[in-house]
Amino acid sequence: MYAEYDQLSTGDLESLTLKQQQLILNKEQILASREQRLKFVQEHERQRQMTLASEEDNVKLLKEKVDAQEAKLRKLRALRGHIEQQKTSHVSLESDLQSMRSLFNEKEKELSVAVSRVDELTRQLDFIRKGSSQNIPSEFQNSRSATALIELERLRNELAQRNKLNEQQKLHLLRQNELLAAKKNDLENMDKRIAELQDRLQRKRLLNQQISIQLQNNKKAHIVTPLQRQPPLSLLKNHSGINNRSDYSSGKTPTVVAVEPFHVEPPMKKDLKDFNKDQTDYSHDMDEITKPMLPPKPTLPPKPNLPPRQTRSMSPELMEKAQKMSQDSCFVMSDEQEMVVKRTNFRSKHKLDRRVSFDPLALLLDAALEGEVELVRRTALEVANPSAANDEGITALHNAICAGHMDIVSILVEIGCDVNAPDSDGWTPLHCAASCNNLQMVKLLVENGACIFYTTLSDFETAAQKCEEEEEGFDSCSEYLYSIQEKLGIMNDGTVYAVYDYNAQAPDELSFKNGYSITVLRKGDEQERDWWWSRLGDKEGYVPRNLLGLYPRQKYTGEKLE
Repeated sequence: MYAEYDQLSTGDLESLTLKQQQLILNKEQILASREQRLKFVQEHERQRQMTLASEEDNVKLLKEKVDAQEAKLRKLRALRGHIEQQKTSHVSLESDLQSMRSLFNEKEKELSVAVSRVDELTRQLDFIRKGSSQNIPSEFQNSRSATALIELERLRNELAQRNKLNEQQKLHLLRQNELLAAKKNDLENMDKRIAELQDRLQRKRLLNQQISIQLQNNKKAHIVTPLQRQPPLSLLKNHSGINNRSDYSSGKTPTVVAVEPFHVEPPMKKDLKDFNKDQTDYSHDMDEITKPMLPPKPTLPPKPNLPPRQTRSMSPELMEKAQKMSQDSCFVMSDEQEMVVKRTNFRSKHKLDRRVSFDPLALLLDAALEGEVELVRRTALEVANPSAANDEGITALHNAICAGHMDIVSILVEIGCDVNAPDSDGWTPLHCAASCNNLQMVKLLVENGACIFYTTLSDFETAAQKCEEEEEGFDSCSEYLYSIQEKLGIMNDGTVYAVYDYNAQAPDELSFKNGYSITVLRKGDEQERDWWWSRLGDKEGYVPRNLLGLYPRQKYTGEKLE
């Protein structure tokens, strides 16, 4: 490289030096221009920052001005409100002042009248003092007679008012006397009734002693146990259920008087246990709910209706056993009351206490109707079946719904009362809630397994057809029930729940139990709407729609509510 420079001449080197100097100058110029550009940019940035700072200051000033204006506006509004209050207070003061003025004017008039009256009386007194009362002017005599008449009229009015008040007090005393006499009569009747019951108890005790003596003479084994319990509820229902129901429907409350001696159990223990078992089954059958009538199908002959709740008659042998058991257990029944009496051959040193207890079912029905929540909670656990009904088929759930007690309806549904229990006319609780247009109760019943297509016995109408059109809430309640009827078998991928047990009566039908989940494949056809083609497990067949619900039916558990 250096060899190449050695070969260059001096002129070449000078030219090369000039070129390099020129290049250096150009670079210095470019650098100077860039520095100048940088200074310009920095100056521009400084100016922009100053502008932004000034704008921020302006914004702050504007905000302060706006805040000041708002504060002034608030003050003005407060002043306006204060002025309005002062105006109203001025108006009230003016009205008060006006009333005071009117009162003052009235008092002034009264005062002027009183002054004139005093002047008149003063003149009369002067005439009397001078002994010239006989020469009193006629105008004075007329004024005296007028005042006397006014005073006499006032006294007459006061006397009439006092007479009227005395008459009212006399009537009140008569009513109290009548009420007292009625209470005395009731007490006398109660005393007579107690004496009559004591007489019956005494006769029954003597009869029981005779029976025990006969048993001892016949050398039959017997067991004496100091039991203090009431006899089986099923036997009480079979012997006196009709009387209790009629008493409750007529407004009477059946009572149970229990005297607690020793109970003598005869040797027919095995037979009585069998009889109690039969009676328990019988009462269970009585408590079963009537299944709805099944509609006919198009492909087969008409289906027979599902049997209603059967009333099984008692055989003569069972009647004899019941009579023997009633004698051994010493049941005493009157026409109006059902009493359970237990005897003993031992004499008590102290007088036996009489305890009065009421039929839990009657209490439950009455408490549900009256809205007694705590009484419903207590008696619902004392009855064998909270879905039990009176002689008209009315349950506690019917009463609570018709009375509009939503809290009691929730409690009864929660403990498992049958939401599909029909009365003697086929009205279920859902029919009652629909007739009241109570959408909240209707939703609660539907969500706890109420049968949507259940029809009444008299007019064959569903709950949706029972909504009262002229009452409030008809539109929402009717729309909800009809929508549930349409959606049943479509919602939840066609899943429905059986709310009754059913045994197939034809090869193309499905048998199912209460609570089974069924999938609806086809909701009827052109000729038949009441039988739906459905699937249960791996089987397919017809099921009646009036045994289905949108939700499973809650069952009675007997657990105590918190």
